[in-house]
Amino acid sequence: MIVKAAIWVSLWLALIAAGCGSDDPTAADDASSATIAATIERSPRGAGESAIVGRWERVIKCSELLNALEETDLRKVAPKLVGENYFPHTPAGELAKKDDLCEGAKPPFVHSHFFNAAGRFGSLDENENFVGGTNYEIIDRRTIRIGGERGNTFKYMIQGDGLMLTPVLTQAMVKEALANPMTVTNAGMAIAVAYPGHVWKRVSCKTWC
Repeated sequence: MIVKAAIWVSLWLALIAAGCGSDDPTAADDASSATIAATIERSPRGAGESAIVGRWERVIKCSELLNALEETDLRKVAPKLVGENYFPHTPAGELAKKDDLCEGAKPPFVHSHFFNAAGRFGSLDENENFVGGTNYEIIDRRTIRIGGERGNTFKYMIQGDGLMLTPVLTQAMVKEALANPMTVTNAGMAIAVAYPGHVWKRVSCKTWC
């Protein structure tokens, strides 16, 4: 079975339990061209409820993930992350030898995240099957954290029915990822969850939120 980006949420929970290094935060949007000035809106669902509550969907593709990793100086970890998403039967070591990592990749596919009013975050595959989840919290008008204190922080922007996410990476997170390129770490996970610089479209929650 093809491992989707959302399945990494389950791996993320294990990483959170193990903990990660700390350092002065360096926002990914400061390190790349995918800069997002994140804001928050109020949802018509109820007074004070964040507009991020809902389900957000987009068609994801290999080049988007690869570009996001390159823009945050995490190209070294791309064979592992891109491989699990788009080359399920090819070892990361073999992919690392390719000049064009996305050549022959699995075609783009639908993926979605949801945030419910009770503070639960989850991910769904293209068949709307639940593949992993954890808690989230709103830190301020610009920022959310997914996965608790040991999880990942994101800047976010909502405009109409579109959501953009930008991971906030620390130097320690980047160092850890580069030291362990064949392991899914928090830094790579955050990029794979967000697809920074791209818009997630609000869709019907159905029973998810």
